[in-house]
Amino acid sequence: MDATQQSKKHPSGLYALCFAEMWDRFSFYGTTALLILYLTHVFSFPSVRANDFYSTYEALSFALPVLGGLLADRVFGFEQSIILGALFIIIGNVILAIPAHACLYLGLSLSVAGMGLFKGNITSFVGLLYKPKDTRRDSGFTIFYMGMNTGAIAGPIVFGLIAHQWGWHYCFALSAILMSSGLAAFLAYRKRFVIHHTPSAIKNVSPKKIAHRTRIAFFYALILITAGLIVFLFIHPALANKTVAVFSIIAMIGVAMIALRRPALERNHILALIFLSLFAVLYFACSLQTGSSMTLFIDHYVDRHLLGFKIPTMMFSSLDPFFTIALAPFFVFLWGYLSRKRAEPSVTLKLFLGLLLSSASFAVFSLAAHPTPFIHQHQMLWIVLGNLLLGAGELVIVPPLMSAVSRFAPPDLLGTLMGMWFLSLALSGYVGSVMAKLAIRKTTAIFGETLYRHAFLEISAIMLGASVIVFITIPWLKRMMKETSEGR
Repeated sequence: MDATQQSKKHPSGLYALCFAEMWDRFSFYGTTALLILYLTHVFSFPSVRANDFYSTYEALSFALPVLGGLLADRVFGFEQSIILGALFIIIGNVILAIPAHACLYLGLSLSVAGMGLFKGNITSFVGLLYKPKDTRRDSGFTIFYMGMNTGAIAGPIVFGLIAHQWGWHYCFALSAILMSSGLAAFLAYRKRFVIHHTPSAIKNVSPKKIAHRTRIAFFYALILITAGLIVFLFIHPALANKTVAVFSIIAMIGVAMIALRRPALERNHILALIFLSLFAVLYFACSLQTGSSMTLFIDHYVDRHLLGFKIPTMMFSSLDPFFTIALAPFFVFLWGYLSRKRAEPSVTLKLFLGLLLSSASFAVFSLAAHPTPFIHQHQMLWIVLGNLLLGAGELVIVPPLMSAVSRFAPPDLLGTLMGMWFLSLALSGYVGSVMAKLAIRKTTAIFGETLYRHAFLEISAIMLGASVIVFITIPWLKRMMKETSEGR
């Protein structure tokens, strides 16, 4: 293969990782789409408690990858962590398929623990397929993100249909089967992965270093104890959200303390990544509304009849990932074209644009609750359009930021910093729950629909303010990350 062909073709291992990640996201987004309705309809949870439980699931799913990254960096290596995480997700879904109240807590806890080991580490593994200065990296992460969102689209649709036709628990059984196929694909391909810049942590994980059974048993026991603590947090979801928020902030401070002891260039890179992650918190807090306040708004106030068919509420959760998939080829082409023209936006400018799009999306969502008859009768149109803007914002923000972490993180901290990136999503779970309660509590008033509109407009204003702050700080962030006008 000549250099030109090699520069255009992505590593074949990328697609095996995409397939495995697709079923992880199928399980996760299917569960998030189902969870609020499952809790309120089957277990008769009040709306506020159901929202706390949902936020706990979201927050823990994204908080634990920082611990999973540490284990991958220091103990198991990326491959073993990915395999162990997939097994936990599969077992968790099998338990959730058993129709018993206790299985709700145990199954979700094991699934969350599995995502802690799987999610961040498989994303880090994508970065290892590319050389440090490979210009295909951003588009490679966009392809990976497209595969991820294929599962995110399918999950809510399939879960919605299965729950409607056969029952809630069959959704989890199917999820376990499909996640098993993703794990099988990863295992079948693992000998053929080509790693271009192996972190020292992976080099150091050898049978001589970790073969001592007592040490390995200790870490396995630690994982199981963590799963037990997660069960406790699910039983007390209001406490869990605050705990995860505090843990996220402490962990980020801890990463910042590590950065202060590194050489100047690495220190600046790590601090810049922390700063970017904090603004990503606001984006993800908005995005999480599609599974909480938006779900309840659609379920209570939106006329879902179309051509004689009443669309299940859960299916609306697939709109955001659907548009992420649909728009991904356009952004792969756009970033590639601008890169060849030496005009690709920097990662910080992309963050600004993504926040701006998310602000616009919630301004559009507010139209679904607008009192004007002509505007109000097109409720589903505004929901679709708002999700299109939200999906575009996600593509502009997430793949470039994941790519930036894989590029700028010191090799011996790659798993930890990728975990920190997902930790920003965990913190967004708490922030998102606060945003959701703003809308949910207001609906106790007589004019609930109008108050949803006000809440969505407030979220839009918050995102607009955040985008302005990021725009102002672009020159400083580019100096910290040593970026050029090409976004490199």
